[in-house]
Formats: sequence, structure tokens, C-alpha cells
Amino acid sequence: MKLYHMIGLTTASLISLGSLAFMTNVKRVELNQDFKIENISGNLSELDGVALKGIIKTDQSNYSKVLLESDTFQMSPTTYDYFYSMDDEKLDNRELYRNAPWAKTFENDDYVITSQFDTSFPYSADVATSRLAVKNKKTNQITTTTVALKEFSSQEGRDSEYITDYNGTYYYILTTYGRMNSNSRILVYTFNPDTLRTTFKFELSSDYSGTATTDGKMLYMTGYPSHSDQLQLLSLDLETEEPKTIDLNLNIYPNQLIVKNNKLYLISDSGIYTYDASISSTEVITPSFTEELNQYDYFWIEQTIAHDNKLYILYIAYKQSHSTQYLSILDTNTNKIKFEGKIAVRSDQGLIDNYTLIVR
Repeated sequence: MKLYHMIGLTTASLISLGSLAFMTNVKRVELNQDFKIENISGNLSELDGVALKGIIKTDQSNYSKVLLESDTFQMSPTTYDYFYSMDDEKLDNRELYRNAPWAKTFENDDYVITSQFDTSFPYSADVATSRLAVKNKKTNQITTTTVALKEFSSQEGRDSEYITDYNGTYYYILTTYGRMNSNSRILVYTFNPDTLRTTFKFELSSDYSGTATTDGKMLYMTGYPSHSDQLQLLSLDLETEEPKTIDLNLNIYPNQLIVKNNKLYLISDSGIYTYDASISSTEVITPSFTEELNQYDYFWIEQTIAHDNKLYILYIAYKQSHSTQYLSILDTNTNKIKFEGKIAVRSDQGLIDNYTLIVR
């Protein structure tokens, strides 16, 4: 009987080892490493300090980071949390993102600041809250707190949140959308980044919520008021609390807003709309690959960043199981597109998500 068990265990062990070896061989698939940005127009050197970052899964539990810059790529082992989509930068600063994996991040020369509104309100607590965390770059000290947002009503939902600073004053801004016939609002708070003491400053009510951005002093928001089919722009001075509403006479849906060189850029599927400091329209810039994008089932603008005097705009387009990313680099001094390219998102390369723009 003992011999029978021993033979059975040995046979089972051999089968298990064989299965493990088979499984291991299956999972160790040779990845295609033809990582590149295909040039459509212009010079790839216009990336100029900006790279496209992708995360690839090299085997069952290991990941590598791919950086596309100029005509070369770099690949190196990295850490990654697949469940929360957290890369090495977030994992190296866990305390900033603890219980807040999708936090909004703001960074300047002195601090890295994150915020995440508790979207489970009003079921999680009687008062709405947001988690603020600050890393002092000089001391590496991290301070966290939970801010009670008594002004936030259970009759509204959180649309977006923003962190910015201007002349030494730090702002935490919530934009809301109305429920049950209540208006949308903008709630503005100030806070001390060292103590995280937070003070409610003012609110502004409106009958729409939409895409927004801030350059520190001003908050800009686009939206369609209930009484009109024309796009409006709300500009709000955070310091003086003075709002101004402007009819843009457009019928578009901006995916991104960004301010650079005293110009406001409304970026939509149909083009890049440029406004000067007085919010007078200057021109519409259309990427050359717009017609190509329209051949896909659907596409959208995934990310926009500003670096030096350039805007980097990243598009994603899908057609059945195939996807492609497009990149446009705009010189904000001349309002001319300096480079256009595209990147095939290939399943045989092990990519677990789309590429993102990062400043090197």
C-alpha cells in the first residue's frame, strides 16, 4: 500500500512538473520588439525632452517599461500593479496614493500633491470628503489628511477636481454636476501645502458643467447652457472671484483644454481651436491625419501635455480589434504643427495599455 502511494505520488509529481514546464513554455512567448513611431510629417527630434511610455508584460509576473524617443527606444525592467494600473512612479510613492490609486496629481518645483474625492458619498459618510497628500521635495516628507467638504451637497455629483497654485496660494477646486434639477457648481478651496489646513473660499453656480483647465490664476470651463446649442466659455479669476462668460459660436465638444503662452487651446475631434488672451478666436489648426482618423470606428484625444513652447497631443483610434495612436506636436509660438506620427498598438508586443506622454 505504501509502495502504491509512493508510485502514485511520483507519477503525479512527474505529471505536475511536466504540466508546469508546458505552462511555463506557453507563457514565455517571444515578444515583437519593433517599437517605433512612424513618421507622417516633420522631424521626430521635435519630441525634444518628451517620450512615449508603454508598459509590456514580459511573462506571468514581470513587466518592462518601453520609452519611445526620437528614432530609438529604451526597454528596462519595471514594477507595475496591473489591478490598479499603477506604474513604478506611483509604487515608489505609495503613501501619496494609498487608498487613492486614481488620484489627481499636481507637481511644481516644491511639492507633489495628490487629491481623490470620495465618490461613494453620501453612502460612505454624512459629509463629503477628499484625501489630500503632499510630498515636500526638499525634505521628502509626506503629509496626508482627509478634508471635510461641507459645502458639497448630496444633490450633486463630482465632475472633476483640480489642484493649482498662483503667487504662493494653493487651490483645490471641485466642479460638480447637478442632480434632481439642481445647478452645477464650482467649489474653490485654498490650502497650506505644509499643514494641509484647508479653507473654503467661494462657489460659483452655473447651468452646465464641462471640460475645464487652469493656469493657476484662471479656471476655464466650456459647456452648453440649457438654453443654447452654442458652446460657451466660462473664465473664472480664482484670486478676485470674478467670472466671465463668453459665447464661442461653436458647435463642438472639446476633449481637452490647455493654456500655454497666454493662449487657450480647445482641442476637439474636428481640430485645435486657438484663442488669445482676450478670448478672440485666432485660427483653427487641423492635423493632416484627420481624414485617416475618420476611417476608424471611433477615436478620441487621449492626452495633451505642454512642455517648453510646445503642445503634445495624443490620439487613440480603434477599428474592430485593431488600435493606433497618433501624435501631433504643435509649436505654440507659431501655431504650426511641427511633427505628426503614429504608433501601432500591437498585441504581440505585450503592451497592457496605450502609450502615454511623459516629460523626461
